Order: sequence, then C-alpha cells, then structure tokens
Amino acid sequence: MTEIGFTQNGAGWSYQQMRDFWVEADRLGFDSGSVMDNSVYPWVDGEMLEIFEAWTILPALAEATERIRLGPLVTPCGRRHPALLAKITTTFDRISNGRLNLALGTSDERIFFEPWGMRFPKFPERVKILREEIEILKRMWTESAVDFRGEYYTLTQATNDPKPIQTPHPPIWLGTEWGSPTVVKLAAEVADGLNVLLASDEGVKSILESLDKACKEVGTAFDTLTRSRSLNVVFTNENGELDVDDRGGTTPGVFGKRFRELVGTREDLASYTTMPLAESRRRRKAAGMGNDHQKKSFHEMTRLGHRFVIGTPDEIAAELRRIAGFGFNLLNVRGLDSIELLRRFATEVMPSLKGA
Repeated sequence: MTEIGFTQNGAGWSYQQMRDFWVEADRLGFDSGSVMDNSVYPWVDGEMLEIFEAWTILPALAEATERIRLGPLVTPCGRRHPALLAKITTTFDRISNGRLNLALGTSDERIFFEPWGMRFPKFPERVKILREEIEILKRMWTESAVDFRGEYYTLTQATNDPKPIQTPHPPIWLGTEWGSPTVVKLAAEVADGLNVLLASDEGVKSILESLDKACKEVGTAFDTLTRSRSLNVVFTNENGELDVDDRGGTTPGVFGKRFRELVGTREDLASYTTMPLAESRRRRKAAGMGNDHQKKSFHEMTRLGHRFVIGTPDEIAAELRRIAGFGFNLLNVRGLDSIELLRRFATEVMPSLKGA
C-alpha cells in the first residue's frame, strides 16, 4: 500500500493560510504532512522568502488537526542540542497524541547556519554528529536518566519526562538528497525510514538498492522501513499547458511565473530524470551554491534535486504509480500550493494511488 504525504512550507503565507491548508489536508485523507526546518528560504538572486519556524508552527498545526501525521522534513543536525530536541519532540508527540514523524538530516547548505553564527562542519563530521544525536534522542525518549559521553555531546543524568506517547519511540527517518552511502548505511543501522529528494529515477533506484544491501549487512528488515520520495506535482490541461497567473502561479506553486525558466523544457527534465546517480552527484558538486545563490547554480540545483511529475490528473496518477513501483511505500508530494490544488490532487489523483 502506498501512503501519500505532502510538504507545505507556506512560503509567503499567513498562519491562517497554513492552518486552513493543513485542516483541509487532514479532512481529505492525506497520511502525513511536513514542513522544512530551516529558518530562511533562499531563492533566486539571493532573495529570501518568508517562512515560519518549524517547531513553533508544528504544534499549532497538530492542535488544529485530528489524524494526519506531522513532522519536519528535515530537522538538520547541529541546529538544536539533542537533549533539548528530545524534550521538544516529546512535547509535540504528546500534543499531537502520538502523530510525530521525525525526519533528520545532515543539512546541505551553509547558508542555513553560518549567517546565524552556527557552525557548519564538513559532511563527514556532520554525519558523526547526527549519529550521536539519534542515540541521545532514543535514549532520552526511553530511559529514566541518561549518561552519555561522545565526541560532540556529553550528558550527565539527563532526564526527559514525560515520555513520548509512541512506543518504543517516535519513528526516525533520515533525509538524503544525493544518496550518500554514509547516510544510507546510517538509515539502515539506526533509523525507521529514508526520504529521497532527487530528480533522477535511475538515481533513486540505485539508492534503494544500496539501502537494501545495507539492511542485509546490519540485519535490518528492509520491508519494515518507510521508503519515501519527494516529488513536485504540476497540473496541466489537456493541451499540456501550465496554469500560471500574475500572482506568481497556482499550478507551479512557489516556482510561479519563473517555472519554465527554472526547470526548462520537458526534454531538459527528461535528461535529469534518466541521469545516472554518479553524474547527478558530480553535477551537484559542481553547482554547489554555498552562500551564493546565483541564478545559474540555482537552476541547475533545481533540475538536479526536484523530480517533476507534470500532466493531467490521469497522467500524474500513472506516473506516481510507476514511481511507487520502484520500491517506495510513501510518496511525499510538493507543489500543492493552494487549497484548490490540494483538493484536486485528493479527488482526481490520490484515489488511484492508495491501493498501489
């Protein structure tokens, strides 16, 4: 069975717009929803879009909804001390009555850290930090008092009461954009799921194969893991035309009227969809933006990192079923940037996916 989730960051939205959207998603039967956990939303040419802080808005959205599962996608390592994050997530699991999905990651850009005075170490160090944070979270969620002495964190009789509602603890997923072997192996060792954000279908197949291999090596049952892929859905009419209006666009969502400029032609997108994983990684490294969100790099990163599914509702449903068939049991949909689009997806696309 394929579950359907979404990511809605509400860039430029009011809180009431966010609340209304999530309440409607809850009513429509989406299985889960997520927000990004970065306090800035860098855009083309250095523009910063307005964005809410994740762990402030998530409890409010949980209070407004009843059944949908919620969480960040992702909370990066190093942003909050893991003992504090254990307390935050426990409180949230209580508020939401056990509906937390906690997705964690190594982060991908220094722009989310250094302007705020936070360290942004190199990737191998961030992986080690993330491993320590996961161990601390699990222990703080389940043990009465925790002593921990690691390379990055030290705890002495640290307590966390009450405990989360979910047992043995809330599920932890890891997020990966480029299928780092280190992150994939860490997911097999200590996590409950893996979310992939990558344009290439060939690449995500390789990542799932690596995850399966890593699971066998460490004795984890592959089928017990949530295997999620993030995708951007874009509706067209029967003539293949996008619906883009003067307010910034409805169908292409936050990409707005710059959609064609950012993603290119269908032929451009097809070349990224079929790109081997090694080539995706090479081109991502070459286009790395750091603190300079230059237009050329931003376009390349958009095309490398975002899998666009474009078409009529029937075409979108067929393509999503095909993607689920790679081995994903959760599809995480982006691009539903209005309640109207949310309802359209739920009524015209989602019914044929639920049993896939």
